[in-house]
Amino acid sequence: MNMKHCEWDENNLFWKVYHDGRMSRVKSSTVLEAAVESGFGNYIVKRSGDKERLHLGNLYHASKATWKNSKNFLANLLHLGIVRTHLRDALQEHRSK
Repeated sequence: MNMKHCEWDENNLFWKVYHDGRMSRVKSSTVLEAAVESGFGNYIVKRSGDKERLHLGNLYHASKATWKNSKNFLANLLHLGIVRTHLRDALQEHRSK
């Protein structure tokens, strides 16, 4: 995962993990639109002067990570993986026609 769009919170020892929707051969706006359609709408954020991003959650330092504080991040990461898989499958099906 590209961490350049993430923010380190030194006080709480976690990364705020964002995804900008980039995906090979698929526009980022299409990825974000598919994410919203799949129920991710509340996780789309836009900071001033920045593009929209999907906030996947907080990834804690190993010394602070627990199931309770990690489950939303892991669930969102898996959810995004499913969205991206469906987009890849649709692209492949479209190209094979």
